[in-house]
Amino acid sequence: MQNSLKKMTQLRNDVKRININSNAINFTYSPAFIFYEFKGYGGNNAVLDNKDVLQFLYSPSATPVGFICDLNASSEVWGVLSYYNEARKQMMFANIKDNTFMAPRQTVHFIFQAGKEGDLRDNLNFIIEDLKVKYNLEIVDKPFGRIILRYHKDGVRQRYLEAYIPISDACYNANTAENIK
Repeated sequence: MQNSLKKMTQLRNDVKRININSNAINFTYSPAFIFYEFKGYGGNNAVLDNKDVLQFLYSPSATPVGFICDLNASSEVWGVLSYYNEARKQMMFANIKDNTFMAPRQTVHFIFQAGKEGDLRDNLNFIIEDLKVKYNLEIVDKPFGRIILRYHKDGVRQRYLEAYIPISDACYNANTAENIK
């Protein structure tokens, strides 16, 4: 019951964040994350190789589904995306050998509606192309993020995603200086 209450509180906070941050673009450092890939995610045979990862699914600081997306290829990787913190450091690294530590980095951060399954890359690419022109972005790595709300409306799955796009030092500095003015 405590875990359910924590999840419901987190969901309420996420809905508030969506309402406040929709259509807002922020130049910021991403949090530190741990990313652990689902094998065969999206299919009927999706598995987690390490059962210890399941405990992340019941933590209010984790989400079952995060993504790393290569916009120039046909690859998306889905998995558990969990906030990294010192309190969980020993447990994470002791129990998960194939984890990916994602250090904080300079990013463009935003929340967007990704629509139905399979629309992530196209919708994200559309937003990025618009941001490239508007902010003269120099993207240095693959976008990543997480689903923060998923619901069904009229029989169609709708998703809100939080995305981070890694950018160069010069791009970050120019845009944060502009924001300060």
